[in-house]
Amino acid sequence: QYAGGDGKTGEGFLTLANKYLGMNMVQSGYAGSNWSGSNDGDAPAKVNKLISDGIDYDVILLAWGTNPDDSNGTISDTASSTGSMVSVMKWYNYPMAGIGVIIPPPALSFTEDKANLMIDVCKSEGIPYLNMFHEGGISINHNKNGGLANDQVHLHSVYGSSKYATALISFIERICPCVTY
Repeated sequence: QYAGGDGKTGEGFLTLANKYLGMNMVQSGYAGSNWSGSNDGDAPAKVNKLISDGIDYDVILLAWGTNPDDSNGTISDTASSTGSMVSVMKWYNYPMAGIGVIIPPPALSFTEDKANLMIDVCKSEGIPYLNMFHEGGISINHNKNGGLANDQVHLHSVYGSSKYATALISFIERICPCVTY
């Protein structure tokens, strides 16, 4: 919600990516949200809103952050709008748009085991993903070189947003080969 920017002004990662790609990405982040849950910013509510808005998006990137879910679940969980993170990740189906998932870097309340579980779900469902730790180089580092701030949750100001934008741009080019500059 905070580091992405409004997509038009400032130094947020969406603004940087929009300028480079010539796209019109919209930031719909909601602080404190999870993959599972029933709050306004949680994945089931956000997905239902996308569907009910009736907008034909070209691509939807799902990037819930490092907030802990009540239950991560297991790779064998079935698709459902309620339940574990895995169930919700499998449930999401927006047939008119490409989908990509952004895997956050390990952080204070987000372990590499959770990241690996998310990657396994993406692989099993055929969903493109961007691993912000391995591909984006964002890590817990108490200085600007890691990309995360001292709180080990949020991106470190302009430096973290720039690192995130660089990885995001490459990911978008990979899943949207028709981007024009």
